[in-house]
Amino acid sequence: MVSNIVERYIELLVKRKKIGKDQVEEYRYQALCIVESAIVISAMSLVGIIFGQFVNVCVFMLCFFNIRNRAGGFHLNAFWKCFLGTLFLECAVIVLAMCLTDQIIVFDCAALVSFAAILIIGAVNHPNMNYSKEEFVMTKKQSRNTVSFIVFMIIFLKIIHASVQTIMYMECAVIIAAILLIVECLSEHFTE
Repeated sequence: MVSNIVERYIELLVKRKKIGKDQVEEYRYQALCIVESAIVISAMSLVGIIFGQFVNVCVFMLCFFNIRNRAGGFHLNAFWKCFLGTLFLECAVIVLAMCLTDQIIVFDCAALVSFAAILIIGAVNHPNMNYSKEEFVMTKKQSRNTVSFIVFMIIFLKIIHASVQTIMYMECAVIIAAILLIVECLSEHFTE
């Protein structure tokens, strides 16, 4: 359904001579990414509002998507699967943060291990991205810088005794991003 809407939009752009036929693929991909991102962010925000965790969900999205966009990781093969998987992960994070605030040390340790994993791996070169060697080196560097910044923010928030739940949301973003990165690395290794 989403791809059909994007396809009609691209056809309209070509028909009105806003883009050339040689630009269709690039515009299709960009438009699809924008529409899918808007749907995911809107749905995640709505779930955050329903659970009364809107600010924490926004913090989670900011951290998670910043790492994920640079590091990459496991992707499901259809938008609806990715959409439902993302909402499931968000709900799991919300429940964990609400129920396990007294277990923050477990999250701290898991986030530290996840941080180390992202630092070691850096990123994966997903076939849809198909980075050149130079782009891939730069992407790994950006991934490591991003996760380092987020971990330093977590440490800073711990020092100033910020909300434990907010810190847990940030740590869950690092943990989930690392898990998806490791799963993709393992699947690449076993499919070779």
